[in-house]
Amino acid sequence: MLSGTENRYADAAKLFAKAQGGLDPRRANIARYGGYIARSLADPNHIESPPETVDSTSSAIGKAWVAGFREDVRTALDVVKDAEHAHPDDAMLPAARAQLAILLADEAEAKDAIDRALSLDPDNPEALDARATYKMGITYDRKGAVEDLLRAVAVAPGDSNIWNTLGLAHSDRDDNRKAEEAYKKAIELDPLDPLPHADLAILYLDEMRMEEAKQEIDLAMKVDPSFDMVLLARGRYHMQMGDLEKGTQDLLAASASNPGISNTQLMLAAAHYAKNERDPTAQALDNAQRLDPHDPLVAVVRTAIAIDEYDADTAIRNAQEIMRLTRARRRLCLARRQPDGRLHPE
Repeated sequence: MLSGTENRYADAAKLFAKAQGGLDPRRANIARYGGYIARSLADPNHIESPPETVDSTSSAIGKAWVAGFREDVRTALDVVKDAEHAHPDDAMLPAARAQLAILLADEAEAKDAIDRALSLDPDNPEALDARATYKMGITYDRKGAVEDLLRAVAVAPGDSNIWNTLGLAHSDRDDNRKAEEAYKKAIELDPLDPLPHADLAILYLDEMRMEEAKQEIDLAMKVDPSFDMVLLARGRYHMQMGDLEKGTQDLLAASASNPGISNTQLMLAAAHYAKNERDPTAQALDNAQRLDPHDPLVAVVRTAIAIDEYDADTAIRNAQEIMRLTRARRRLCLARRQPDGRLHPE
């Protein structure tokens, strides 16, 4: 596993194969799927069928992980749901289902899975991480998200992904010092994961700490130059340094790498507008709104552009839209928050 995190996939494949025969059934399944994934990553031209399914939780998680990459996330979620019927008392499965449902923006599925996982194990770190992500993105309960993540890192202090989510939660509350600490902890635990480097770079860009941001971007680019969040961060860096053309190219590459991120479209709109490219600006804003119709930031950008162009009617209309969306978020947060931490069924 360590060899895999260091991108030494051939070494990982050999070690998985060597270990598999002497492991208990659960860990043997992890080794089977780990070996399959490692061999595939070591040689992209290598063709091999996934391991045969074994009736166990670890096998179901491995099968779902592979299905998510070979087919789609919905197929992966269905694999986990089928496994839950065979293992109804295992909190790991609904916790995994919650994470997959969040990727799909399936709110109802995510709520059901989170509540199921935490009813089985109130301290399951993956379920707490999923609930925190849900609170940040759906109910806008930032304080509750931080509380869930602090519980999660207390249970799983070596999980770099949870530390990174904690950094996002602190950043969402404008607590940049704690966010920076959490990102650095995630990097310390897994220095070859490009995500915390990218998130820390974006925090530094927010604070105009350009040299530090560039260092994090360069480290992440060495690991994965096609990762959309790294390209987004580098695009922002170039824009803030005044190189609009390089910034635009990186943001277009980020959008191509992951076309489902609304923030990339917002940054792309800003780059096009700075270059006086009005039609591409409007298209990027429309894309951002389509990807996240509840985000008031799109209306904020439209208002700023309208004010800049002395278009009072459009500015007023979009300012009213900002208020409508912001109030809707507040009502949603109040309606869905419950004292026991469970998610409201409506």
